[in-house]
Amino acid sequence: MADSPGNEAAQRAQQLLRREAELAAGKAITKEDLKRAAEHAERAHERDQEARQRELQRHYEAGAAHERAAEAHELAVAEGLGDVAAHRRAAEREREAARRDLLAAQKSDRQDA
Repeated sequence: MADSPGNEAAQRAQQLLRREAELAAGKAITKEDLKRAAEHAERAHERDQEARQRELQRHYEAGAAHERAAEAHELAVAEGLGDVAAHRRAAEREREAARRDLLAAQKSDRQDA
């Protein structure tokens, strides 16, 4: 089972502290050190990309949920259910929230490009 991101970060911080102490004590940098550093950098890049993808997906999903809520309010308006004016305002708020989430998703997607 993989460590949690928090555990990984704590372990990496401890490794860096140990390596800092070794370098301060004059220990040379080895090919293995370089390999390990490259592996850590690659894994950090992968985690960053995974986080960006999750963020993008969350924005799109939130936008879709707001759009569905707006449609439900509009249906209530069309059928004259409850406080029609309140449903109309709620539909507008939901549509605005959907637009904000879509814009956030597009912004996030552009940053990945």
